[in-house]
This record gives sequence, C-alpha cells and structure tokens, in this order.
Amino acid sequence: MKSILSLLLVAAMSAEAATYYVDKSGNDAAAGTAGVPWLTLTKAATVAVAGDTVIVGNGDYDEHVQETTSGAVGNHITYRAAIPGGAAVRAFRISAPYVKLDGLRFSKYSGKDNPWAAAVRAETAATGAVNT
Repeated sequence: MKSILSLLLVAAMSAEAATYYVDKSGNDAAAGTAGVPWLTLTKAATVAVAGDTVIVGNGDYDEHVQETTSGAVGNHITYRAAIPGGAAVRAFRISAPYVKLDGLRFSKYSGKDNPWAAAVRAETAATGAVNT
C-alpha cells in the first residue's frame, strides 16, 4: 500500500504546472529555467503544456510565434511579460484553445511576407484565448 501511495504522489508531482523563462541572453538548448533561460518564444511554444507559464524577459523578440498546444479550462498556457510591456513580439498565432498572452507588447508587425494578417491571430480553435 505504501508503494502505491508513493507512486501516486510522484505522479501528482509530475503533473504540476511548470514555469519556464525566455530571455534575450538565453539559449534554446538550455533548460528554460530562471538561471538558464531559453532565447526564443518559439522554443517555449514547443514545450509548454496546459497549466504552464512562460515568463518573457524584457527585449525585442523578432519572431512569428505559433502556439499549437492546447491549454485547458482553468489551466491556460500563459505567456507573461516579466515587466508588463517590457517584452515586444512581432506576431503571435494561437491555433489551440486556452492560451493566454499577458503583458506582451506587439511591435514591428508589417504584414509583409506574413500570411497571418495580424500581429495576434486567434484561430477558430482558439476557444478561451485571452490577451491582456
């Protein structure tokens, strides 16, 4: 019985939401932690799952990011600027439900060579998407 409880505890701990970090001084081969952040939001979009938060450091992220992983009701995938308005992204396409963009600024979007047609594009599947 004790071993079953131990297994359940380990499973519950592994299901906890993670917090990842992106910073202009980062490296996409890093762990995505506060001490060794990723360089791009694109990398974060390949790893983050429901309930996870990505903290985005100050700077200009000249990226067209696409999030295709679904969050869940009450467990959005959240992209949060470390300082509201301090992180600028060129474009963000949300192609899955329950994704939240919090405090990010959008700049340098021109539409040129970009079929998305908007700095932030929420696809039909993006139920529950939030941009604050």
